[in-house]
Amino acid sequence: MKKTISKLKKELDKWFSLYIRLRDANEYGMVQCFTCGIVRGYKDGMQNGHFQSRKHTATRFHEDNCQVQCIKCNMFSQGEQFKFGINLDAKYGEGTAEELEFLARTIHKVSRVEYEEQISWYNNYLEVLETIIEYHNSYGEGQKEENFWDWLMIIPINLSVATNGFFAGIESKSNAAVVRAYRVILNEMVQDTVDKIDKIEPVND
Repeated sequence: MKKTISKLKKELDKWFSLYIRLRDANEYGMVQCFTCGIVRGYKDGMQNGHFQSRKHTATRFHEDNCQVQCIKCNMFSQGEQFKFGINLDAKYGEGTAEELEFLARTIHKVSRVEYEEQISWYNNYLEVLETIIEYHNSYGEGQKEENFWDWLMIIPINLSVATNGFFAGIESKSNAAVVRAYRVILNEMVQDTVDKIDKIEPVND
């Protein structure tokens, strides 16, 4: 029996919320509230906050419209929309908040196939990403030999592998050029990060 559109939307909400929180998490799974600045674990009362309300389909799953918020800001302070807008312009450039406000007013319908495809993409990507973070945080436990450099390299290298796999899964004839461009940017960023890590000197042996 096929899931209803309502159930598919709710399922995508779940995976997309996790994606937003992990997107902004550091290597230890800690995230900062976009509007008040409090820092907590991505599972510790942190939510996917929307600048434009979730009732607007056009921006409900827009990655710029969605940022990590604590429960207080998101649920009990009406999303701190004024601060949210100011911070969006600071993060993405002047006019971002206004563009999202305009986009939210447009009519956008999501098909069953689109819901199913997005659920699959976010689900597969996040499973890999969570595994990498968990592996990073538990690396070296129970081992006598210290592998400082390996430990530092886990996130950029494994995340690169996961993201390239994600690109491969979404690449099509219509978006191939864009995906290839993102892949080049990703590889350049990984190389730059690895080069910087290689220059780090441990404070204690």
